[in-house]
Amino acid sequence: MTRCLPPSTALLRKAGFFFLLASCPLFARTFDVTDYGALGNASFDNTTAIQNAANSACTTSYTTAVPSLYFPRGQYNVSNVVTLPCALYVHGDGPQASIIFHTNHSAAQKAFATDFSLTMVDIAVNTTPLTTDLGMAAVVRGSNSAATSVGQTFQFIRFNSAGFNFGLIISGKDNYTDLFDTLVVEDCDIRTNTATGNNVSNPINIANGKKVWISNNTLTGDGNGDHAVYTLAVREIRIAENRMEHYASSAIKLTSGTFGVGAVCPTINNDYLGWTVRNNTIRSAFQAVAAYTYCGVILPVLNLEDNVITENPSAYAPDYAAVFVQANCQSIIRHVNSSGNSYSNLGIGGIVLLSSVQSPADGCADALAKGTIEDFTSANDSFKNISTSFPGVYPAINSGSGNLLRAAVTNLGGGLPINLSGFQDVQTNPTSLLSEAGTPLQNAHLVIGNGTLVAGSSTISLAGGARFTAVDTYRCTVSNSTTAIALVVTNVNGTSFTVTGTLGSSDPFNFICVGN
Repeated sequence: MTRCLPPSTALLRKAGFFFLLASCPLFARTFDVTDYGALGNASFDNTTAIQNAANSACTTSYTTAVPSLYFPRGQYNVSNVVTLPCALYVHGDGPQASIIFHTNHSAAQKAFATDFSLTMVDIAVNTTPLTTDLGMAAVVRGSNSAATSVGQTFQFIRFNSAGFNFGLIISGKDNYTDLFDTLVVEDCDIRTNTATGNNVSNPINIANGKKVWISNNTLTGDGNGDHAVYTLAVREIRIAENRMEHYASSAIKLTSGTFGVGAVCPTINNDYLGWTVRNNTIRSAFQAVAAYTYCGVILPVLNLEDNVITENPSAYAPDYAAVFVQANCQSIIRHVNSSGNSYSNLGIGGIVLLSSVQSPADGCADALAKGTIEDFTSANDSFKNISTSFPGVYPAINSGSGNLLRAAVTNLGGGLPINLSGFQDVQTNPTSLLSEAGTPLQNAHLVIGNGTLVAGSSTISLAGGARFTAVDTYRCTVSNSTTAIALVVTNVNGTSFTVTGTLGSSDPFNFICVGN
């Protein structure tokens, strides 16, 4: 039997992220598709045989486990969709060994469709590479708009797909109440194809969910398609350690919903937990990341950390930058954190942050309202050879006008200009002080000055912002020009310290204090 994941009580811990997995169940029963007439000989049409196996697996009600659908080594051709009528665990002998191959290129065709929880492991779903935009997909959840998605989980582990317009389309029923619970895509290789002209084509297309984890995948376009990962109204997103390349738009597009004409906004929506894009390599995409919030959504944090973004060929001026962040209508992004990212060989700029209006036709209650970005921080980001299509036009970091409140930039690599004029409060290269454990000290600062010993002693008083929190939260060092005189510092409290010299000497001295 094929490998499986840990039991359903296992907790996935990787790169600092935690998700409860409903993984490798204790199978209620395993159904081998070859027992229902399927032939993995790369020529026989197995559509009916596989559908019969799935129907048989779902004829019994299972309360504590799900049935599994097993594909032994071979290529199983299908000419139409196989509908999975219950929660299933679909698995094979590896994505290079067990392959479902779709032979029918026609509009909206798909290999598998379901409205139930689904796990697919060690299997591939392929077709001959498309050169037209047919909306074909390997796997779809949500084709029946009436089917509820609450509590459903989806996992694709060591799952490969090639040739379709879409790899995975996983969609909950609606934006606000009927959300699927969890999607995990890990150790997969998904490649998509479409016609020229920036047609819609995504390896991973997601809407209306609570938690999404996308890790250690290879996601490849043909240079014509849209995005590697497209999410709509997903509350918590972790995209980490993936390789993405060859997209004619943003490799990663994150939106909070109501993107398009006719949308309806709730008054407020504060159940979003945050979006993180970490340690990915994004190459040859017109943009790397585009993030949009709409309506009254409150997004606590957008984290962009340790990504390598390179060879972005875009010459499309409205895109502004490889990373595009925009808050619309009455939405709020509490914090945009960019740290440790490497940007190189970009046709446009590095990062741009904007607030914008959202048309009432798109659901915004106030036609004049702009979204808000409360805080932006950049630390240890590096930029090299950017704005090559518009020399000197787009800076490493750019900002528009509107509700942009605070920005702080530290240790920017590359020596390129930045424009933070759109923010109300800006700090560049603020002092960063750490504890012995390497954690940042809140309200840390330096105090520098001088004094004179009188009868071998002097007390220095600290005023205003120079004061420290307590006697044990700062350290002072003093020096003078007479090396024979030893100086001792005693911290009295957070507002003063005392310098004592030997031999009752009177002498000028310099001091520096560090702490919080």
